Amino acid sequence: MSQDEITRVAVVGANHRSSSINLRDRLFVTEAMMPEVVQMLRQADLKHFLLMSTCDRVEVQLAHRAPEIGAASVRDVFSALAKVDPGEIEELTYLLTDERAARHMFAVGASLDSQIIGEPQVLGQMKESYRQADEDGRINEMLRRTLQHGFRVAKRVRTETEIARGVVSIASAAVSVARNLHGDMGDKEALVFGLGEMGELVSEQLGAAGLKSFGLTAYAGRTEAVARQRGYRFEPYEALDVALARADILICATGSGRIEIQYEQLEAALLARRHRPILVIDTGIPAEVDVRVEALDDIYLYSLDDLEQVAMRGRTHRQEGSDQAWAIVDEEVGKWQSCELERDVAPAITDLHTHCEAIRLDILTEAPEISAEEATRRLVNRLLHGPIETMRRKVSASPQEHEKAVAEIEKAIATLFYQHDIEKGE
Repeated sequence: MSQDEITRVAVVGANHRSSSINLRDRLFVTEAMMPEVVQMLRQADLKHFLLMSTCDRVEVQLAHRAPEIGAASVRDVFSALAKVDPGEIEELTYLLTDERAARHMFAVGASLDSQIIGEPQVLGQMKESYRQADEDGRINEMLRRTLQHGFRVAKRVRTETEIARGVVSIASAAVSVARNLHGDMGDKEALVFGLGEMGELVSEQLGAAGLKSFGLTAYAGRTEAVARQRGYRFEPYEALDVALARADILICATGSGRIEIQYEQLEAALLARRHRPILVIDTGIPAEVDVRVEALDDIYLYSLDDLEQVAMRGRTHRQEGSDQAWAIVDEEVGKWQSCELERDVAPAITDLHTHCEAIRLDILTEAPEISAEEATRRLVNRLLHGPIETMRRKVSASPQEHEKAVAEIEKAIATLFYQHDIEKGE
């Protein structure tokens, strides 16, 4: 493999920790925009990459000879896309390379980097981004190996821990609460406020339970496009009070980190509804609904913690699952590093094997009738001649550091020739 073909993995992006929801909204790439943005990245001299655009993140996972140069290109495209100063983009985005990039990619696929740990949508989104990039010829072998390794990690996390099952059980608990309050949900209306994945998951569970009418509202410019994509009715944010008055179930999932639904808004909604009850499901961390609404007689407010109690799964249980999942990710990053190091050194091993084989053939050609004992003696001498001469030159070139040079040589010999036998106990 030539040096020009060697690439390193990197990730450049903005997520719910690094940036504001306003920036992520401006960076969000709709399905219709995807070809244009991919072309922008290609024109920025990126060849091997996939683009993920979800409610929690907008990021580019790439393979590049010089990741810092690739990252600068991505940030230039982000700057143009969001119409934000490049300096601000750099401040609010992350750049991860090599094993840190692999760890991040594994964590994203395993849903450990989501606002709601364990939510299942992100793995499907990541696989779809990979499929599109692969069909488009944007996945090289380095990126392919890393992503496919990440998909296997996600499967391990789902199989060996409880975090995914815990989140699904929370969404199922929301359905149970809704049925207890409203009974048959066939004629009920739900309003989803925000574009977060947990809100989508709860909605999916409610839909599976018979609820047919969903509205979607948010102050993000992409809300109408997302509503069409999900098959929901678009509710303009400017008419939020009207939408609240129609909602039998309100699901808050903005991911903004602040209170979005005020006491006065739900008080007015109840008055307009003649006090027909509203189930309010707050998926925000921290809360997005003013907790004072619990004092309103016909408001039934449930946070994620409340739903966990309904599902008989506490916060401690979820944390234990998360710790186990991170241990799996870290173990798999170590395996990934080992595999990549072996691949990096493989050309050198091949060259060494070719060199030794050439010496063996030279000896047999020189003296075809030679005995096995003499052939092996000559082979050992010739194989060791070059390394021994190199070691002699290194020692004689540094008389002032003679002992250090000898120690380095002894360590190198032990590592190359004896370490394997030591590990085997021989």
